[in-house]
Amino acid sequence: MPKAKNRYNKNAIRQQMIEAVGGTDILYTVDTADGKEIEFTIPHPLFYDRATKDALKELADDDEEGVARLCLGDQYDKFIEAGGEDEDISMLMARVQKDSSARINGRPTR
Repeated sequence: MPKAKNRYNKNAIRQQMIEAVGGTDILYTVDTADGKEIEFTIPHPLFYDRATKDALKELADDDEEGVARLCLGDQYDKFIEAGGEDEDISMLMARVQKDSSARINGRPTR
């Protein structure tokens, strides 16, 4: 049997992806009405765990609240209180996907 010409290592690939997208988590800030900035941590979509992936599959395509609740977890109520809206998380995820794709493909994002 001929040897494979390309050989990849799971851990090396994962580390390269973490470095390419800037980490396994996303830091997202919301400016409150009183001028404060509150930071939220959301898992990067490339690194969702199996439970999160399965839960996302169960949501309707237009269930922005479900996506926001799933991504933010126990931070959701604080996010809403700070002035965040469910569609903000959908827009964030679209931006993260675009930026991540550009970074992985070696194009600057800004």
